[in-house]
Amino acid sequence: AERIAAEDLVLLKNDNVPGTSSPLLPADPAKLSNVVIVGGLANTVTLGDYSGDPALRVNAVQGITAAVKAANPSATVTYDACGTSTSATAAASCSTATQAAIKAADLVIVFAGTDTNVATEGKDRTTLAMPGNYNSLISQVAALGNPRTALVLQTGGPVDISGTQGDFPAIVFSGYNGESQG
Repeated sequence: AERIAAEDLVLLKNDNVPGTSSPLLPADPAKLSNVVIVGGLANTVTLGDYSGDPALRVNAVQGITAAVKAANPSATVTYDACGTSTSATAAASCSTATQAAIKAADLVIVFAGTDTNVATEGKDRTTLAMPGNYNSLISQVAALGNPRTALVLQTGGPVDISGTQGDFPAIVFSGYNGESQG
């Protein structure tokens, strides 16, 4: 399951971190002391329509935390959904503590995309717009100015990021990649 999930990842963009000659990804977990993960989809395992009910479910927060802590036990991994969902209409809102952590982080990971509430068998999307309030999360995090921020799109189809793709040095796409998404 882990191999299939890893092979489902597509690196759409991996520019140098501003002010350096190195790309953001891959990030070396041993060199990370402060990681921030935002977006409700990071704490969810989205399986898709025909997946059954697996006994094991590892979401991105669990997997990233385990990898970082295994390499650097004293590292801090902060997670905040920031009030996001694919059906929310109110703007995303990261806490003051999360915003401060984002500004100081070695790596910030913004999770956005779709889930089966908006894209599933019999529920076709009529637009490529990012669903729910994820665009407001993306804008809020980008405005905080941490150049070590990656945008991760976990989605069952394309989403429009044309207005924000320049705000991130790295963008990763993932489909609904099974039970071990972390």
